[in-house]
Amino acid sequence: MKFKICYLSHTNIGDFMSIWDKSYREHEVIKVSKNITCDVLIIGAGMTGMNTAYFLSDKADICLVEARQYGMGITRNTTAKVTVFQDIIYSKIMDKYNSLVATNYFHSQKEAITFLRKIIESEKISCDFERSTAYVFATKNNDIFKLNREVKLLKQLGCDIQNIRTEIGVCYGLEESFVFNPIKYLNELYDILKMKNIPIYENSPITKIERDNDHYIAHVNGYKITSNKIVLACHYPFFVLGYILPIRSYLEKSHIIVSESDNISKINYISAGMPIMSSRYYKNFKISLGKSHNLAFSFDDKKNSSKVTDTFDLEESSIIDCYSNVDLITFDYLPFIGKIKPNMFIATGYNTWGMTNSVLAAKIISDMLLDRENTYRRLFDPKRLNINLLKCLPRNIFSQLKSYFHISKLSPKTCPHMGCKLIYNPIEDIYECPCHSSRFSKDGKLLKGPATKDCE
Repeated sequence: MKFKICYLSHTNIGDFMSIWDKSYREHEVIKVSKNITCDVLIIGAGMTGMNTAYFLSDKADICLVEARQYGMGITRNTTAKVTVFQDIIYSKIMDKYNSLVATNYFHSQKEAITFLRKIIESEKISCDFERSTAYVFATKNNDIFKLNREVKLLKQLGCDIQNIRTEIGVCYGLEESFVFNPIKYLNELYDILKMKNIPIYENSPITKIERDNDHYIAHVNGYKITSNKIVLACHYPFFVLGYILPIRSYLEKSHIIVSESDNISKINYISAGMPIMSSRYYKNFKISLGKSHNLAFSFDDKKNSSKVTDTFDLEESSIIDCYSNVDLITFDYLPFIGKIKPNMFIATGYNTWGMTNSVLAAKIISDMLLDRENTYRRLFDPKRLNINLLKCLPRNIFSQLKSYFHISKLSPKTCPHMGCKLIYNPIEDIYECPCHSSRFSKDGKLLKGPATKDCE
C-alpha cells in the first residue's frame, strides 16, 4: 500500500503523523537547562499530565516535564471517543470481580465525562467536542451474551440504550456520547497553564529517579529536578518497571487508518470482543481501527494494516494516514491510579479508554496530593490484589519471554531498555521493541519510551 503522508516540523524523522497532528500548533519549546526545585514533578505532558497540572495549577508548586513535546505520546494516536459505553468492559469487570465493582467503574467514567465537559465549557476550549452516538455490536454468541449483560447493567444505571435492528447479531446505541480533537484540547490547555506561570519543559527525557531522604531527584538533560512528590503520567513508566507493570498487564497494539470520506456522520462504533473493529468520523475523514492484538504475538505490521483496509473496505486512493497505537491492558480491566511509593503516584493502564480515564486519573491524583477525599482512589489502587491477576501470571510471563527471545524478522538493533531485539515496522518505517513498545528511527534515534536513550 502507498499512503499520502505529510510531516510537521515537530515530528521526529521516521515518526508517522496521526490525524490529530494536523491540529498541532507550533510553539516555543523550552528544555530543562538548569537544576530545578519544585513540590510536585509531573512526568508526561499528555492528557493525564496536562489535566493533572490543570487541577493543581492554583494550589501547588508544580513542574511539568515531557520527553518529547506535549501530546505527542499516546494521546496523538487515540480515536478520542468519550463515552460510558465502552465495548463490553463492564462484563469483563464483572467476570473479574462483581457487578458492584463494575457499577463503581461506570460512575467513575460518568464523572470523568462531567469533568472534561466542565473544563471545556468553563475555559471555552475549542476542540471540536460534539455529541456522537456510540454503537456497540456483537455477532458471536459469547459476545452477544456479554453485550446483553452490559446493556442490562447500563439500563439499570439510567442509560438510555437503544436496540438497533440488525440481520446478524445485536447492536445497541447510546446517544449521550461524545468525540473531540485531543490535540486542539491540549493546545488550549497549554496556553492556560502558561498563563498561570506553570513551567512546562519539553524535549527533556528523564533518565533516572533517585530517592534522597524525603524527596526525589530526577535526572534530565544533565541536570537535576528535586521534588517532594512525583506523578508518573507517562504511558509505560520504566521507573517502576519491576514493581507493577510486566506481570499485571500486557501491551495491545492496534492499527489505525485515516481515509477521506463523503459520509460525515455523527456516530461511532466498536465491536464487542475480538477482533476489534472501531470507527469514528472527524470532519470529512473516517478513522478506522482494527487488528488489535497482544504486542508479543504478532509482528507483521504490513499484513495487520492491510487487514484493517480490507475489513473496512477502504479504497487505497482515499487513505491519507496509517499508523499504530499501543495500549496498556490490565488483567482486571481497571486502570492503575494512585500511590505506589511514598509520595510517588502512577496513572496508566487505561484499557484503550484513555480519554475518560486520563481525566479521572488527573482528578484522583490531584485530590490525593491536596489531601482531599476521592470516591475512586481505592477502586483503582495500583497495589490492589486479585486472584485473577495471579491466574494470568503464567500467560504474561510466557508472552514476555516470547517477545524477548523472538527469533524471526530480527534486526541487528537492540533496545537499550531491557535488551530485547528490535523489529522493523515497514508501515511506519521505524524499529519497535516487541517487549515494551519503545520506538526508534531507522538510524537508532529514540522516538518513544520506556527506553531513555538511542539504540546502538
